[in-house]
Amino acid sequence: MSMVLVVAMLGTGFVFADTEESEPEQPINIDEFQIHPYTSVSTVLVMQPNDYTCGPASAYIALYGCGVAGSISGANVQAKIDTLATAMQTDSNGTFVYKIANVMNNYITNKLYTYTLCTGTAIFSDYVYSSLSNGRIPILHAKTTSLPYFNGNTIYHYIAVQAYDGPNLTLTLYDCNNTSTYYGIHSVTFSAAYNSVAGRYLINYH
Repeated sequence: MSMVLVVAMLGTGFVFADTEESEPEQPINIDEFQIHPYTSVSTVLVMQPNDYTCGPASAYIALYGCGVAGSISGANVQAKIDTLATAMQTDSNGTFVYKIANVMNNYITNKLYTYTLCTGTAIFSDYVYSSLSNGRIPILHAKTTSLPYFNGNTIYHYIAVQAYDGPNLTLTLYDCNNTSTYYGIHSVTFSAAYNSVAGRYLINYH
């Protein structure tokens, strides 16, 4: 397996590079995509237990939003994330995108997850909105340089999207990062979110 494929498909949570300021936000043309109304899915924020379990932790956030977290084996949230990590074959290199989608689909019976290569703002806007409006929290397979709250740090990282606010062109992210600086609920611009996954993957229902 080539290193290029590994980087494209895995999310680790490790910091690969530091810069002094965030990557400048690339401008987007709002005429190139449809602006949808506000939509969201109620869920909980959890913290990933270590540096490389952002995939299973983000999946737990999404599955909680589906109303099926109770069916995940484990006595508590930590144990449930461990169950997902084992099923996804997560290791110190992270988790493959397709394994996250496949394991999540073991817990739901309809509106199944898939994954989409983000090759334009229209695809991103439509698929994030469609997923959320159907009760399925999408997950960014992000390169975090463009996200302001990462202050220029580059991490290949999974992040759940809890809300899409088309009128204000913002997304609400539930970030499970185990570093307190990044962990939490963050409102980011549409362009910052899109730039984090441009040429990368979105785990979503469509």
